[in-house]
Amino acid sequence: MDINDIFEMTIKADDKFINKLSNPFFSVVIRYDDFAEIRKKRIAAFVNMAFYLLRNWQDEVPFFHILKTTFAEESYNGLL
Repeated sequence: MDINDIFEMTIKADDKFINKLSNPFFSVVIRYDDFAEIRKKRIAAFVNMAFYLLRNWQDEVPFFHILKTTFAEESYNGLL
């Protein structure tokens, strides 16, 4: 997974959302440089979280059990 590619996809999604909000009297300018590193760290954390869950995946086991055995409640809350 290339975190920079995913980050670029989030920018495109943001642009689509902002364009829907924009009108002649209201516009939003997002300065991605101000929070790019934070967003990239969050993306990486979610990607890693997904990999950990998939590594422990078993079709016959409920998702909640996989989540609970993969992450202690404190670490899961910290990741979110």
